Amino acid sequence: DGTLVKEDNTISDRTLYVLDTLKKQGIRFLPVTGRSYADMRTCFPQDLHFASIVLNGALFLGEQQNVIKQDSFLYHSLIKLLDQIADFGLPAILYGQKE
Repeated sequence: DGTLVKEDNTISDRTLYVLDTLKKQGIRFLPVTGRSYADMRTCFPQDLHFASIVLNGALFLGEQQNVIKQDSFLYHSLIKLLDQIADFGLPAILYGQKE
């Protein structure tokens, strides 16, 4: 954020032009972000398709949003981590996938 995404959560026309030029040259664009996939996608036009690495590397998605690689916590490890976060009085935001 701040690299490609502006303060208003958009991407400049110039950057979109560069991404289109790269695509026409056969060069793939791969955004990597700490954001969730859904949040990251709000920054890009819906007709722009690309693979992405999101959630600080925990999820690698292909161009059709197919899961290529995903890392997750074991249930007991997650509960322990959430308890530690709660001990500090901090909020926790979890992203998951329905099975």
